[in-house]
Amino acid sequence: MDKHLIYCQGDILLTDEGYIPLAFPEGLHIKPWNRITAITHGGCRCHIIRLDTPASGLTGYRMVPLRQSFSLLPKDDYQLAGKGAELCYFDQNSRFCGCCGAPMKWQTDISKQCTGCRKELWPSLATAIIVRIERGDSILMVHARNFRDRHYGLVAGFVETGETLEECVRREVMEETGLTISHIRYFASQPWPYPNGLMVGFTAQYESGELHLQNEELNSGGWFTRDHLPILPDECSIARMLIEDWRGREERGSGRCSSQDSIPSEISQCGASAIAAHCIGHRSTLHQHLQRTAPGTPAVCHTRRTRYPETAQQANCPLPPSFQTIPDSSSAPPIPFQAHPSLTSR
Repeated sequence: MDKHLIYCQGDILLTDEGYIPLAFPEGLHIKPWNRITAITHGGCRCHIIRLDTPASGLTGYRMVPLRQSFSLLPKDDYQLAGKGAELCYFDQNSRFCGCCGAPMKWQTDISKQCTGCRKELWPSLATAIIVRIERGDSILMVHARNFRDRHYGLVAGFVETGETLEECVRREVMEETGLTISHIRYFASQPWPYPNGLMVGFTAQYESGELHLQNEELNSGGWFTRDHLPILPDECSIARMLIEDWRGREERGSGRCSSQDSIPSEISQCGASAIAAHCIGHRSTLHQHLQRTAPGTPAVCHTRRTRYPETAQQANCPLPPSFQTIPDSSSAPPIPFQAHPSLTSR
């Protein structure tokens, strides 16, 4: 059986029912250079195609933003769609050899070789950490300047050359918040094809320090309890998985996370697969999980009460005492969006 992963400008072509096409869509015309590569996945041959212009006028098909396809595709197909998108990105950014400048050609399903010096090249990953920091019954949540909406996420950042993942966690937390943390524990990992990221999730305990947000990265943040949460990240993100795991702990009856129990037993035993199967499964799985752990999620409060007074009043949800914002100057121009795409939702 074949599958056809067809992309254009961040969108993927799905059937009207929300599935990856098995047969090549009738009426879709492509050129030889639109065929990128083909991979084998789950016994299927998956053809990866990048269109020059969005497909239109195809009966029974529609273009869907890759990120939104999470709510339509089963878990396995969503991850497959992400892999195909990363290979498209790799192809676009490896047309010529970085050593001698000669053209690159596909050597295997997922690698290229230089036609001149024979250098081999595989897709590279931009590895980043993301961490849930707990203090008592609250967690630290922040709003980054590169977020495209009002949701709050967790502290995250890219791993630098020459440091371990744990060192990266400590450095990013100190740089972005001024806090010292302890009991860093691995939680789960997640491919993040926007465009070529790998998110590695951790949990940690607050140890010391006052919250001082890094002005260049963040514009607000604070400590939030389970009954007082801001707008949450997308359901498809590992940030949401980390938050939902913490929200669900109260129902499981484990109480506050201790330093020796900062990873749920199912995660420590099974690693990423357990939480991924639980929270990145088909949309109904996560919906059922949310209904169990957080029925009737309360209204949320936003970043600046002076800017959105009606929102805070309607929510009847005063900002926590630990909440901190970095005010914007009314005369300052807006900050252009220049962040790496793989961290637009942490």
